[in-house]
Amino acid sequence: MKVKTVNISLPEQLLSEIDQKAREEYRSRSELIKEAAVFYIRTKSNWAILQSDIVTKARKLDISSEDDIEKMVDSERL
Repeated sequence: MKVKTVNISLPEQLLSEIDQKAREEYRSRSELIKEAAVFYIRTKSNWAILQSDIVTKARKLDISSEDDIEKMVDSERL
């Protein structure tokens, strides 16, 4: 994998926390930040997919509001 160096600006407190966590895990600062970036991107992507799936399923069930959901839940309780 080709690696490129970048410069970023972080608040001192956040950088201190990153360094502390990296020391605790016997890792470099770069490794920790790289993993955090990958995690963020994957999480955002997964949430977008999940939201899309939920909208599709809601349309199939004719759900258009939270009130519709409450009515469905209430009908199952009886």
